Amino acid sequence: MTRTALCIALAALIPATSFAAIEGTKAEGVKGMEICLIDNAYTGVDFRDAYVRQLAARGYTARIVHDKGECPITTTFVASYASGAWGRKLKYAMLTILRDGEEIAVVRYNGKDGKPFKGTVESVIGEMVGVLMP
Repeated sequence: MTRTALCIALAALIPATSFAAIEGTKAEGVKGMEICLIDNAYTGVDFRDAYVRQLAARGYTARIVHDKGECPITTTFVASYASGAWGRKLKYAMLTILRDGEEIAVVRYNGKDGKPFKGTVESVIGEMVGVLMP
């Protein structure tokens, strides 16, 4: 194998290992139930609204509430962003599902080594919801 071919083969492996990871657990026993989002003003309405859209795309009805006691199934969300030459990108996010105030599932997105996910914030949220919801 030539040196050039070896470099190309090794370079092909880099994106799979150097970009962000999405890991979490599935929320069991919530299929078809209304999901109430506990509003988080610090994360921003763009993130929240994208989360609502992604839940709806998977068949869930979602509404925004201010207290976890308002619904039996609630979700919380947090996110932080990084800015740089690539623009504003999602750096970290966490979605949590609670039943009667107790955590039953969580999914996290973490940009490794400062290298954000290649995609939109909404596409990241969509992948996270795919991991989180049945």
